[in-house]
Amino acid sequence: MSGIDDFLIEIRQDFIEEARDMIEEAEGCFLSYEKDPNNSKTMDEILRLFHSLKGSSSAVKFDRLGEFCHHAEDFIIKIRDGVIAKDQKVADTLLLFSDTIKKALIALTHGNEEGVYDEGFRAIAYYEGDETVTYEGTVKSEKFEDVIEDLEEFINEVEEDIETTIKKDSSISDEEALQLLADMDPDFYSKTETEKNNKKESLLQIESIVEVKEETTEASIEVNKVTTSSSNKNESIKVNLDKIDSLLDYFGEQVIWQKKLSYLIDDGIEKNIEEIKTTSANLDKITLDLQQTAITLRMISLKQIFGRLERVARETSKKVSKNIVFIKTGEASELDKTIADCLVDPLTHMVRNAIDHGLETNEERLRLGKTKEGKVELKAFRQGGFFYIEIIDDGRGLNKDQILVKAIEKGIAKREVSYSDEQIYNFIFTNGFSTKNVASDVSGRGVGMDVVKKMFSDLKGTCEIHSEFGKGTRFVVKLPLALAMFQGCILRIGDKQFIMPNSDYSETEKIDLSLVETINDNKKVINYKNEVLPVICLKEKFKIEGLSTNPKTQIGAIIPYENEKYMMIFDELVSQERIVLKDLMPNVKNINGIAGGTILNDGRVALVLEMKQIVEHYKNVG
Repeated sequence: MSGIDDFLIEIRQDFIEEARDMIEEAEGCFLSYEKDPNNSKTMDEILRLFHSLKGSSSAVKFDRLGEFCHHAEDFIIKIRDGVIAKDQKVADTLLLFSDTIKKALIALTHGNEEGVYDEGFRAIAYYEGDETVTYEGTVKSEKFEDVIEDLEEFINEVEEDIETTIKKDSSISDEEALQLLADMDPDFYSKTETEKNNKKESLLQIESIVEVKEETTEASIEVNKVTTSSSNKNESIKVNLDKIDSLLDYFGEQVIWQKKLSYLIDDGIEKNIEEIKTTSANLDKITLDLQQTAITLRMISLKQIFGRLERVARETSKKVSKNIVFIKTGEASELDKTIADCLVDPLTHMVRNAIDHGLETNEERLRLGKTKEGKVELKAFRQGGFFYIEIIDDGRGLNKDQILVKAIEKGIAKREVSYSDEQIYNFIFTNGFSTKNVASDVSGRGVGMDVVKKMFSDLKGTCEIHSEFGKGTRFVVKLPLALAMFQGCILRIGDKQFIMPNSDYSETEKIDLSLVETINDNKKVINYKNEVLPVICLKEKFKIEGLSTNPKTQIGAIIPYENEKYMMIFDELVSQERIVLKDLMPNVKNINGIAGGTILNDGRVALVLEMKQIVEHYKNVG
């Protein structure tokens, strides 16, 4: 392959990455246009984006994409100039353009654009007055349409043949005809009707097969889209130049302080001891600043994700025929890219749930004295070292009594136990839990709330529910700002040291081991502040040898996990430290209860505990 070909491949990859961002931005503009069609700034921004897409795609020899963008741009100009009326169908068409280009960008990575632009061109042709083309919301499978046409043609031919045969024999006399009827099977009519109905049923089945095939085609496109985007996930990230400049400044300062430290040591440690300490402290500060700046390099804003969720809200509200107002706040907030990429699926499900199940119908809301439009709000903000996302609706709220009854029916709650509101609400995170008798096509199938909570838990996050029946519900998702760096405590177990993330425990206390009791299956419990808590002994779990400092007492850390509390006991709480998580070698990567490793201040390696796995292992094994 020539150098020119290599260069073309490289700039095409850059173009696809850039085009994805541009079409996400354009989609946000389309949604803004739908709310305010007369906003000239929005229309100018849409035109700018499509003009750039047209020029860039042609420049990298993606000619078919360039041609489509050219026609789409002409269409948008006609909207701006008032040639095409600004109605709801126009907004649908604009969003169809963004869907078409998204599919095209995926297809281009595989080098096969066949049929990708057809639906978009049909929509444009419809507006250009070509009456033979109608705009439909789904992609039709041409092969199956041909099958139906052939079948209909065949049936017509059969009917004509029957007609011709009857006409040919119409010369028989009345007497012969009567004799023919007399000799005919008495069940002939009923059999004929049955046969006719069977034929109709067969045709209907064929039609339904075609419909299913079309739906399957759409579904396979969606699945393929997700699979492709996952397998070809772009690991690059755009970084603001200001962040790079800050990083370089800190590196420069670090070099200066390192040189000074070397000079002071060479000049004599004893006579420069105080200045060495000051210089060392300054180096520590610079190192911390470097770490924090490096973390910000991985941060991305939630603008694109919130834009996608706004589209989800729009499509869901149309499907369930509910008028909604979708509000986004804090979309400029930044979060670690690894975490942000994992938020799309659970948040999509929660937004759909809020609209489909949370909000009342338009008629119900008017009867209840509410506004016809339901409100769904997506809010993001940073607070106290954590990142929060809230999904709020002003709909029905959660019915505690109904949830509790269902929980008792499923055997996950006991009738004689008094539960707090929080505990009752958290039952909806149980696998297979639903108060609906019939699943909804919109949000009642596939990913359940148990999976949603697991996704947040895998990100070291939590999800709380606040609700008031008849007024609405608020889900609060709490996430770490970054996964690779966190505050943790060093703890000692026997002669080994481990790290426990601060976010995994709520409190620690010195525990008298005589208070720990052994119950069924050799499991241990302790009565702590009037609560009976299961006890997890880390020394036993990891089979660590070495004597405790004090065999009669240990340190207990309270681990909140899925509406329950556990006490984890170990020998000593050594100190607090800022931890940089490192991956383990492949041969030790899959140890249950270990998330990774880190290097301590004294140069020793310590393993970082994965509390979720430890608790799950205790629940399943003991």
